[in-house]
Amino acid sequence: MRTAAQRDRVSKLITLNIETKKALTLQAVQLDLSLQAYIEQILTQAVERAEEQLLLGLIEEGDQEIITGAEKQEFEQYMQSLTQ
Repeated sequence: MRTAAQRDRVSKLITLNIETKKALTLQAVQLDLSLQAYIEQILTQAVERAEEQLLLGLIEEGDQEIITGAEKQEFEQYMQSLTQ
C-alpha cells in the first residue's frame, strides 16, 4: 500500500554536471542531509519564494480585485506566520 507522500512524489531523474553535483553534495553534507533531500529542500524553498514574490507584487500594484476576501485573510495570516 502506498502512502500519500509516495503518491505525491515526482520522478527523481535529474542530470547534474559534475561540478554542480560536487558543490551540492558538499552543501548537503554540511547540513547533514542526503543530496536528494537537499535538492528537494532547495526546490521547495524556491517555489515558496516565487509564490511570495508574486503575491507581494500584486499587492504593491494595488490590484485589490485579485486578492480579496478569504484569499487576502489567508495571505495576511501566512505573512504573519513568517514573522513569528
